[in-house]
Amino acid sequence: MEKLFLCDRWLESLPKFPIYQGQSHILVGVSLGLEKLATVAVVDAIADKVLVYQSIHQLLGKNYNLLNRQHRQKQFLSHQRHKAQKHEANSHLIRLMTTICLL
Repeated sequence: MEKLFLCDRWLESLPKFPIYQGQSHILVGVSLGLEKLATVAVVDAIADKVLVYQSIHQLLGKNYNLLNRQHRQKQFLSHQRHKAQKHEANSHLIRLMTTICLL
């Protein structure tokens, strides 16, 4: 009950702004993919017109190289993990075969 009271007090302490009245005919679409990581489109449905269409490169601007670097790092680490798993599987198989031969 005390937590509920604290939530009410917190809500009352927030500044009072008029409620945002959006424009329901303005739509935002986000496309996510592997090749093009993200593309954003803002469309006016009444006018049937694209207001803004931007790729991830345009959205990030000069910070795009950070995303690119992270992507390359993830690919490298994924490859390293795959090699380690393959090496471990081969080592396990060799140990198993050696154990079977010794029996």
